[in-house]
Amino acid sequence: MFRLRSMPQERLISWQEHTLTVYAEDLTSSSLTGEQIAQHVAESARELFPDGGLREGHSVLEVVIEGEAGGYLWVGPSDSTDDFYVFDVEIDGQFRGRGFGRAAMRAAEEIARERGYHGVALTVADANMVARGLYESEGYETVGARQGRRFMRRAL
Repeated sequence: MFRLRSMPQERLISWQEHTLTVYAEDLTSSSLTGEQIAQHVAESARELFPDGGLREGHSVLEVVIEGEAGGYLWVGPSDSTDDFYVFDVEIDGQFRGRGFGRAAMRAAEEIARERGYHGVALTVADANMVARGLYESEGYETVGARQGRRFMRRAL
């Protein structure tokens, strides 16, 4: 059983810390130096989490599997395109490989449609072959690449 719910406020701070840590780890596969990665993560934190909260129009949803939190989906408007953006999706290890990531992506697309968007975009590390395979199988196409990351999009 799969459903989404708003992430409780008391968990948002630890989620933000986790998200920024994972983002920094993803950037280590790029050509950026450690100092550049730290600067990039700090700038992203200021932009994406103003005053410690979420930006307008952004949602962080827990993926609830079998009655427990089994991951999350972070979505919102894109800064650089007219698309809805999947900033991050993560399914906990014990639930991977069972279609919950695919279900979360389809839920993101439904949210995008409800909000009037005509496309969904995301960024994925070139090295993340599992995620890339999922996105490609759902119809996402690479529209650009830079610093070890792919920009993918799917028209709705």
